[in-house]
Amino acid sequence: MKAYNHIEDGELMALLARGDRSAFTEIFNRYNKLLYSHVFNKIRDEEASRDLVQDIFVILWEKRSLVKNINLAGYLFTMTRNRILNLLSHNKIVSDYFT
Repeated sequence: MKAYNHIEDGELMALLARGDRSAFTEIFNRYNKLLYSHVFNKIRDEEASRDLVQDIFVILWEKRSLVKNINLAGYLFTMTRNRILNLLSHNKIVSDYFT
């Protein structure tokens, strides 16, 4: 078995595109805490932060065949930023509706 923790992001993405679950696990282990910390610093809600980060990784797995030759960290943080903005917009709409 390969030592995935020594593989660069670009190669991990190539492996992920072929459905390599170990590559996905390494990406998750590499970025999960970092993304969670980033999200939590923005929204200050532990449960929502965990859910949002989980959604990011679900989307990554679902779109694995489409994401080739990308900057993995940039892609993950862009997805995260967009999800945070969507969540904040949704929360504002809910807040406006109930007040």
